[in-house]
Amino acid sequence: MSPKSKILVVDDRVNMRNSLAIALEMEGYDTAQAAGGHQAIELINRELYDLVITDLKMDPVGGLEVLSAAKSNNWETEVIIMTAYASVESAVESMKLGAFDYLTKPFNPDELKLKVSRALERKNQRSEINYLRREVKEKYRFENILGHSDAMQSLLKKVAKVARSDATILIMGESGTGKELIAKAIHNNSPRKENPFIVVNCGALPRELLESELFGHLKGSFTGAITNKKGLLEEANKGSFFLDEVGELEPAIQAKLLRVLQDGSFRRLGANRETSVDVRFLSATNSDLEKAVAEGTFRQDLFYRLNVITLWLPPLRERREDIPLLANHFLQKYADKLGVVVDRISKAALSQLVAYSWPGNIRELENVIEQAVVLSSGQSVAVEDIQAKLRQPDLGEEEDGRILERTEKECILQILRKCAYNKGKAARELGISETTLWRKLKKYGV
Repeated sequence: MSPKSKILVVDDRVNMRNSLAIALEMEGYDTAQAAGGHQAIELINRELYDLVITDLKMDPVGGLEVLSAAKSNNWETEVIIMTAYASVESAVESMKLGAFDYLTKPFNPDELKLKVSRALERKNQRSEINYLRREVKEKYRFENILGHSDAMQSLLKKVAKVARSDATILIMGESGTGKELIAKAIHNNSPRKENPFIVVNCGALPRELLESELFGHLKGSFTGAITNKKGLLEEANKGSFFLDEVGELEPAIQAKLLRVLQDGSFRRLGANRETSVDVRFLSATNSDLEKAVAEGTFRQDLFYRLNVITLWLPPLRERREDIPLLANHFLQKYADKLGVVVDRISKAALSQLVAYSWPGNIRELENVIEQAVVLSSGQSVAVEDIQAKLRQPDLGEEEDGRILERTEKECILQILRKCAYNKGKAARELGISETTLWRKLKKYGV
């Protein structure tokens, strides 16, 4: 039970309506009343309710019409039908239309409490599931892979094209550059998006365990195999299969994986029959696979199969223009998560962030900002909040200044476009005077 749950009570008999509303309010619910179907539909169209409890037989607009309106307005709203004319037909019809349950008049107060509690519990579960689905889709849209540098814009254009195909893709880049994020974005924008996205870190498991995880096994195929087990490749059927750090694969597993890529089939450990799967392969590595092929540690034929299309993620030090954007994104993320008021990064601190080499790339930047939010004693992240995590800057002041100027220019242009080149509006958006904006535009030759 939640005291914030909103319940609409609908009945054309005032005594029944009032008594029901009072009983619900005593349980801590927020209630509203409607004297009939017409009024109920008007209220439903104006406001969101967690639960609607409506009489079935009302003239001229009955409970089934109220049910239909509630579900059309918000599918998550649960509906309980009340009737003194209980029959199998009316119950079945209301349930088919989406009612959670029905109550037969006169009903027991305990029965009412139980059904209301269960209806709201299901409503909350549905809301949470839908929220998580929206969050996942939002997180992996291309436009939320942050970066306005030329390198990232070029990459994202390529990602948008390859996502629509079914081609095998190799994502290359240093550790921490966001290879898995790109793989998830490709999957979530592909025709396979409603099907599984399975991730395997090829360097995280010993060969014997990895082979069983990938291909599955039959009972008794090795010590400890006490049941039949479906492999992750089968779990990914019709979806996408992401092999992270694919360069770490042992030669024996490389051979079996090559067969899957060639004809879509493999054998579980201990099996004598083939299993077929339909998966799209995405893989990632931070190592030089061509060098591994030359040294004989990675199969050339597997390399060619995996490397149909190559995507390269630049390290953060090669896209420094994106650092302020990413840093402020992480600042907002962790300030919201921790419930603290830290809403900006000082110019001096930002200068150090831009100048730093970031050997751990975006993952390291996120870690630094999270710690800075925790340590900050004011609303602004200061130099001392980040210095402990950073080595000495590797850029000179002149180079640092040029990067900051480029970033500022891009920011101003972005705001100008957003404001349809209205300089007064853009200045207000930037938090500067029109005179200052004019000077900066002149400085940057805009």
